[in-house]
Amino acid sequence: MEAPEQITGARNPDLVTAYNALWEAVRSLQIAEPSPALPPMRVALKALDRARIANRLYLRGVPPKIVVDLQRVRLSGKEKGSSSFRTPRSFADSTRVRLAARFTAVLDLMEKQPGRAMTELALMRVEALPTLPDFAAALGEVTDAIRAGRDATVPLLRARRALDGPPQVTPGLPAWSGGE
Repeated sequence: MEAPEQITGARNPDLVTAYNALWEAVRSLQIAEPSPALPPMRVALKALDRARIANRLYLRGVPPKIVVDLQRVRLSGKEKGSSSFRTPRSFADSTRVRLAARFTAVLDLMEKQPGRAMTELALMRVEALPTLPDFAAALGEVTDAIRAGRDATVPLLRARRALDGPPQVTPGLPAWSGGE
């Protein structure tokens, strides 16, 4: 930091004042005396506020005062507004998308590392309980079937259906060009 005598290039005298005051405050703070540093810091703050206000542009004349009678204009609009029908989309990082990726990874682990797959199924079940209770219940059936040594294909299919959500139905048949 330059000493106050060596400061160059400052056109605004308020900035020079703030710099000099902060220099005094720094000297007090360097020797661990905060109370003597407070008055120069207040001087610097006032100088910086003056410099901030000084750089504002003011247009010629007085701007017109716009007075609005809120009681008269409130709810007096004629337009009802119009909305379009939109289908809701899930967020890119929704719980369902994350769980679907993990579920696919667990299916790959079933044959290679069954112990780790069981742990992942239990963790996924806990994560799904608040938002997807049907999927969590289906995962419970999967883990019960695996622990009992039964075939887990049907419970895994139920879990996949619960995770994917209900099937989406489109109204009517899609347009067919007729091969022309």
